[in-house]
Amino acid sequence: MHRHRALADLRGDILSPGDPDFDSARQIFNERLVGEPALIVRCAGVADVRRALRYAQAEGLEVSVRGGGHGLGGWASNNGGIVIDLTRLRWVLVDAPARSAWIGGGARAGDVVSETVSHGLVPVTGVTATVGLGGLATGAGEGYLTPQHGYASDNVIAFELVTAAGDVLRVSETERPELFWALRGAGPNFGVVTAMQIRLHPLPAQTVGGSLTFAGADVAAATRGAWDLMENGSQAVFPQTMYGLDADGAPTVTILPGHVGPPDAAAREIDRLRTFADPVRDDTTTMSYVELLHQLDDGGGDRGGRHLWDLVHLPFAGDRETQQELVLSLLPLFGPNTAMELWRTAPAPVPGPRSVLPRTPGVALVVLQMWTDPADDARETDILRRIGETLHASGLVEESPSASNHVTVHDPRRVAALYGEGAYAGLRRLKAVHDPANLFRNNYNVPPAD
Repeated sequence: MHRHRALADLRGDILSPGDPDFDSARQIFNERLVGEPALIVRCAGVADVRRALRYAQAEGLEVSVRGGGHGLGGWASNNGGIVIDLTRLRWVLVDAPARSAWIGGGARAGDVVSETVSHGLVPVTGVTATVGLGGLATGAGEGYLTPQHGYASDNVIAFELVTAAGDVLRVSETERPELFWALRGAGPNFGVVTAMQIRLHPLPAQTVGGSLTFAGADVAAATRGAWDLMENGSQAVFPQTMYGLDADGAPTVTILPGHVGPPDAAAREIDRLRTFADPVRDDTTTMSYVELLHQLDDGGGDRGGRHLWDLVHLPFAGDRETQQELVLSLLPLFGPNTAMELWRTAPAPVPGPRSVLPRTPGVALVVLQMWTDPADDARETDILRRIGETLHASGLVEESPSASNHVTVHDPRRVAALYGEGAYAGLRRLKAVHDPANLFRNNYNVPPAD
């Protein structure tokens, strides 16, 4: 490790290629997109972020920002640039009487929940504990509490933001409200979020986790049951429906109920799934909310193999039978490393100002290619390409509000389609004010207005 003269006052660490910790520090969850930056700056605070940004611009270096490192697009890494690493900023300060907490820009969902549960409170997160909450909440963030309390982004009260110019801004409903609108859904475009104040909610007394698996001819019937639960279920349920191939190449579907309501209500809603088809495996069980949040964890590591994902939205206003037929038509296109997941996009109405994100209720559909051998890259890419072409050729899909958290390929046309013409133009105007040179472009990027 060595110091760069322009960063001599840094309180954190500077890592360069050849330093003992450099190789481990540059790893991100999507190993397919791990780069080799010239510098990794592990910031100890806001002043370090400002110094790193000044240095990057003076030297003409590409900038990536790392929070949890789980972004599927690989935007927490680059080649030859600088990574502003927030992983030392994993602090959490709970204000239980106010049902809120301030958290550092590197805090992960599990960090926050670990501090809040002793107060009988929890934040809105995704469905795993290892994902960075800052990145999640600036790009929607859907999880078990979303049907009751909205997206993770809906539950941000205030941001601390460092801009490209090095300004440190507090952004909230009353302080720079136009930027508050933009940060909740397109946030990484406007600066480095070094801290957030988030709203907390009562800890569910009990949850039902585990899963029900269906196979063979029952896959279609189970799809109808899952869709019924996603569309008509109570606010206490956030079901996830996962498709894949078994060892013989036959499709299976597994439904994870993710129920956070009272036991009798959970039993009724989960029993209804069993009326559509008989599961070949049923390991649904009661558990604590913390256990539910950890049931899909990747083991806590920052390396998860090679990934290629695509995500679309199927609105509930569409014809459900046609939509379900589309889902089932994708199964013959699967390879051995393909998975597909559906979840409920039905965020609760929230008080306060709207964010930039669309809120059309529906089903999120994500297709995942996950593999380990780089020699298989071309094959896996081709499988996802063919599935994606089928989805978009159907005319049934829209862009998903969670796209920036799950899409691995950036397409400017799809970014514009997600936000809509008027909102996209508004984002571009704000970008021109706060980041006119598009320094923060390693993200689901909105370019500055001309």
